[in-house]
Amino acid sequence: MFGTLSFNTDTDTSIRACDNCRLRKVKCPNVSNLVKPINGKFQPCAKCTEQALCCTYDRMAKKKGPKVSPKTLDLVLNQPWELTDQIATVHFEKEQQFVVNSSPPPLEIHVEQPNQLLSTALTSYFQNNYTTYPIIDLADDNESLLQGLRLANMIHSYKNGVDNVTQTSLLDQVQQIHLNRLSNPSDSVTLHSVCDSIFIHMAMTALGNTNKAMVYLSEAHSYYFLCQPTENEPRRKRINCILTSLRLETGAHHLSTEMPSYSFNELTSLPYYGPLAHLCDDSYNHQVISLLLWHTAMCVQRGHYFSSKG
Repeated sequence: MFGTLSFNTDTDTSIRACDNCRLRKVKCPNVSNLVKPINGKFQPCAKCTEQALCCTYDRMAKKKGPKVSPKTLDLVLNQPWELTDQIATVHFEKEQQFVVNSSPPPLEIHVEQPNQLLSTALTSYFQNNYTTYPIIDLADDNESLLQGLRLANMIHSYKNGVDNVTQTSLLDQVQQIHLNRLSNPSDSVTLHSVCDSIFIHMAMTALGNTNKAMVYLSEAHSYYFLCQPTENEPRRKRINCILTSLRLETGAHHLSTEMPSYSFNELTSLPYYGPLAHLCDDSYNHQVISLLLWHTAMCVQRGHYFSSKG
């Protein structure tokens, strides 16, 4: 299911390699087998299909200029979920070396500038956490999620031993999220509420507090089902994928989720034309969502296997 995605709608009939094979600098099976597009649509190559990856033909020919290091671009597809850090490195290395030509927003759209703290938190999140937890959308109003984003970024620093993040500072940040919840007069539960609980679950897991981690994972599931219908369905479905994977990975079989059975397009982020658009361009998002689909499918497959064995 995941190897049959193509986003090219041109009427091009030329034979060329897919984006993944070009990125890995290997010969694409479709080139070797002289596979031409059918009705302008490129066919998924055998390598992408075998690895359950999104096979696209959207990469443009490279222009002259500084190049990304070949070592960083060496994304072997045998274990795609283990390459999340490398994919993020490639994306943000390219961002630093090339001028970002973001499409200007339509004239009728008013783009508000995010505050500096939120901008910094989002930048760090998309650099370090988005590949593993793609549950944030730039198109949403993320102001109320600031403390949760900061916690997620602190967890990454704590696990990597940087920025002097300690157990105490992690727990202080968790307390800050709880204080924000108590001071919020609204009784509504949103996708941000679910994300906060997922981030606290991540913190408890990083600190080795298994029981507390399970409590916050249960809370995240409860909040998910309490959420009101949202205009951002792609984000809700990506969160469901993450919740399903966490439930199966932790053995929390007492929890229930909607069984994820989504297409690539159903998970694609809503359009965003603001000043932070370069953090998650189409190419980066395609790779991240492909990994999410792959990882969710593997978790569900293992979950069914162990359930049948039990």
